[in-house]
Amino acid sequence: MVTRTFPKGGIPMTEQLRYAVNAAQQLSTDDQNVIAARILKEIEDLEWDRLLATPESDAFLDMLEEEALREYREGRTEEGGFGKD
Repeated sequence: MVTRTFPKGGIPMTEQLRYAVNAAQQLSTDDQNVIAARILKEIEDLEWDRLLATPESDAFLDMLEEEALREYREGRTEEGGFGKD
């Protein structure tokens, strides 16, 4: 199981989330870990969505796109994809 540290202090837990956590405490350890992994994955996805929605990220991705297309047109790319040797 992967553990992550989150900063203390954020927004107080909603009643609905408190209810869900209390309900999860009634489940087996394995089921609790499955639910925890799903929640943490959802939080990570939200963080990425927020990060990629910024104008700075959009500009950076546009720059990477232009660079990749330029390298492709100049014949400086090769078939194979990522991580293939």
